[in-house]
Amino acid sequence: MRPWQRWQRRLKPGTGEDAWRSQPECIAFEPTTPGPVAGPPVRIFLGTQPEQWRGERVFLWSVFEHRDPQRRYEVYRMEGLRGFDRRGWTTRFTNYRFAIPHFAGCTGRAIYNDVDQIYLHDPAALFDLEMGEHGFLALSDQDLSVMLIDCERMAPHWPLEEARRTDKKSIQRATAQRGLRGSLPPEWNARDGEWEDGRSRLVHYTKLSTQPWRPFPDHFAYREGPAAELWKRSEERANAAGFEGFDDGRPSEEMGRLRAEGHLPAPDANDREALRMLARLTPGDRLLELEDAALLRWLLAADPEPMDGILCPGGLEALPETDQAWALRKLFSAARHFLFVAAEPGATTTRFIDRFKSVAGDHEDVHWELFVRGSRSMRHLEGGRFLGPGSPRTWVIVDDRPGNETQAVGLAEALGWSHQVHRLRFGRLGDLHPRLRGATRLGLSRREAAKLHAPWPDLVISAGRRAAPVALWVRARAQGRTRVVHLGRKGGAAAGLFDLAVTPKHARLWPHPSRVETVLPVSRVNDAELARAVDRWKETLEGDPLRPRIGVLVGGETAKFRFGESEARQLGRDLTGLAAKLGGRLWVTTSPRTGSVATEALGGALDAEARFFRWREGGPETPYLGILALCDLLVVTGESESMLAEACATDRPVLVYPLPAAGGGVGLGGRVVDGLLARATTDRPNERGTAAPQRGLARWSARLVDAGLVRPTRDLRRLHEELIRLGRIEFFHDAPRLDAATPHREARGIAARVRRLMGVGDS
Repeated sequence: MRPWQRWQRRLKPGTGEDAWRSQPECIAFEPTTPGPVAGPPVRIFLGTQPEQWRGERVFLWSVFEHRDPQRRYEVYRMEGLRGFDRRGWTTRFTNYRFAIPHFAGCTGRAIYNDVDQIYLHDPAALFDLEMGEHGFLALSDQDLSVMLIDCERMAPHWPLEEARRTDKKSIQRATAQRGLRGSLPPEWNARDGEWEDGRSRLVHYTKLSTQPWRPFPDHFAYREGPAAELWKRSEERANAAGFEGFDDGRPSEEMGRLRAEGHLPAPDANDREALRMLARLTPGDRLLELEDAALLRWLLAADPEPMDGILCPGGLEALPETDQAWALRKLFSAARHFLFVAAEPGATTTRFIDRFKSVAGDHEDVHWELFVRGSRSMRHLEGGRFLGPGSPRTWVIVDDRPGNETQAVGLAEALGWSHQVHRLRFGRLGDLHPRLRGATRLGLSRREAAKLHAPWPDLVISAGRRAAPVALWVRARAQGRTRVVHLGRKGGAAAGLFDLAVTPKHARLWPHPSRVETVLPVSRVNDAELARAVDRWKETLEGDPLRPRIGVLVGGETAKFRFGESEARQLGRDLTGLAAKLGGRLWVTTSPRTGSVATEALGGALDAEARFFRWREGGPETPYLGILALCDLLVVTGESESMLAEACATDRPVLVYPLPAAGGGVGLGGRVVDGLLARATTDRPNERGTAAPQRGLARWSARLVDAGLVRPTRDLRRLHEELIRLGRIEFFHDAPRLDAATPHREARGIAARVRRLMGVGDS
C-alpha cells in the first residue's frame, strides 16, 4: 500500500460502522422580521464530517448572515448516517448527496453543499432559480459539489439503496447518460481562484492544502490560498457574534439523548483534587464545581449565575462534538476570573483541545488551564489573563549574532517588562538544524548550560536558529507553563513549535496559526534609544559644520551577495560622488561582516573629508547609533535586514545600496531545495478541473517545508519593493529627498500581540 493510500484510509473509515444517525439533523433559522413569509423554507443539505468542524461553523454562519429575515432556512447536517457502505469514498459524506431526494420526502427542492464552502449572498436566490425540465443544476456532470435538486424528479434516479451501495462514479455516469442536469450559474460555485469580488455568490475551497481552517493538519502542509482572507473575516464575524449552530436553547439530538440518560463519565479523583488545589491558590471567592449530572443540568439551564471561578474535573470531552463549542462558550461567559478543566484522552481529544483554544481566544479576560491525562504524563495548557504578581517573568535567549540580539531585546524593551538576557555561546553542535537538535541544550558547554535554571520564566523571547532549541527546552522544563516567542526566519521556519513565531514576509514561509509576519525584523531602535545616542555622540557629530551629514551603514558578503575589494571600492566612489553633489560629509561605519579586505578598499576610495569608523572585535565602539540619531540621510547596503530595520526605525530618509549577486549560479543543494519547493507548490488537476489532494513526493516535499527542514530563500527584492511602496526607502541615487520620514517600527505591534498571548493588558 502506498503512503498516500494509508492516510486516505485514516481520513475515511470504510464500512460506516461508526455511523448511528438514521437521518440528517436539522438546524433551523427562523424568520426574524414580522410580516408575510417570503417563500417556502430554503432547504440546504450539508455534507460534513467531524474534522471539518470549523469549516462547518463558518458555512452555517454564512447562511445565517446572508439569509432573508422573512424566510425560514433549514440546514440538514449529513454526517454519520447509518446504512452506507463508505468503502472507496473520498470523504465521509461522498454519497450522501444522492440520498437527498429520500431524506427530503421526495418532494420540493433542496440545495446540496459540501462543507468547504461559504455563501456570499442569500442562498434563497440559488434555491429559487428557474430549473425548467431539469432534475438538478450543477457545474458539470463531474462536479456535484453544489446542486439545486428537484427531489420529486430525481427520486426515481437516485433511490436510497443505490446511494448506499453504489460507488459515486457509477452513479454520476448513469446520471449523465439520462441528461438530467442543467447548468448551474458559475457564480454559485466559484472554486478557489475562480472567485471574483462582487460577482461570486459562493466560494468553494476545494484545495485541501489551502483550506484556511486547516482541517487535517496531520496529513497536509497548509499554505495560503485564494480567498483565504475572505473566509477568515467571516470566521471573525462569527466569533464576534458568539455564533454556534447549536446552543443551550437548541442542543443537538445527541445532547438531548445525553440529557435523558442524565450522566457523564465520572472524573478521575486525582484530577478533581488537583483542580481544587489549584483553585485554592487562585484569587476568587465564589467558586463552582461542575461534573456529571450537575454539569449537564447547568449547561442546559438558562442564564446561569456568574462565578469567580469554575472547575470542571471531567465530562466536557464526552459531550457530543456538535455541542462542545457552545458549552465551552457558556462556561467562559460565566467565569469572571478563571476556568480550570480536566479531560480524559480519546479519539477526539485533539479536536476538543482545538475547540477549547478557539473559544478561549474570544474570552481573553478569563484565565484558563486545561489538563489532559496521557498514558504516561499529564498534558497541560493555559492561557487567557495573566494571574501572576506583577508582569510576567521574562527571559531573552540569544546567541552571539548582533542582529538576533537587537530583535529579541528590542521586543523585550517594547513590552516594558523587566527581563533577563541570556547571551549564550554555542559549540559546533549548536550549528545543527533546530529540528535535529529538538528541545535541548545541545551545543552548549556545561558552564553555559548552567546559566539556565529554575525559577523558570513565564515568557522566553528567543532569536536566531541556535537559540530556538534552548527556548523550547526551557518550556519543557517548565512543564509547558512558559510561552516561547521566537523571532527570525531560520529558527521560526517551523512555526508550530512555538507559541508565536515572528518572521518577515520576504522569507516566504508558509502560513501557520502561530506565525505573525512583519515587513522588517523587529528592532530595538526607538525614541528613548535614539535620545541616549544623541547624548553619547553629539560632541562627535554635531560639532561638524558640513551638512547634510550622510550616515552609511556597511554590511558585507553573504552566500547570495558579493562584497569584496572591487565592490567596496565602487561603493566608496559612489558615496564620495553623493557627498560632493549634496555638499555634505560622509559618516561611515563598517560591521562584523564587512571583512578586512573590503574595509581597507572602502576606506581608500572615500574622500579625505569622510569620517570612517572600522569595526574591530574588541576594538573601540563605533558611533553606529549616533549615526542613526544625528545624520540627515542614511545609506544602507541592501543585504542587511537588521541594519535596514534600524535605519527605517528613525525619521531619516533612507537610501538602499544594492550589492551585486554572488556568482557561480545555484549549487546542488540549492537545486534540490528549489526542486522540492516546486513539487510542494505544484497542484495536480482532478477530473473536476480542481486541485487533487497532494500525494507522494509532492506531499512529502510540502511536509518538509512545513517542518522547516526545507526553507525558501529570502527575497530581498520583495522587501525593498514593499518598503518603496510604503514610501520608506529609495534605491541609491545622487538626488535624494532630505525631508523627514515616518519611522517604520515593528516592535510595538508585535509587543501588543505578545501581551495578548500572555493575557496582559496594554501598558
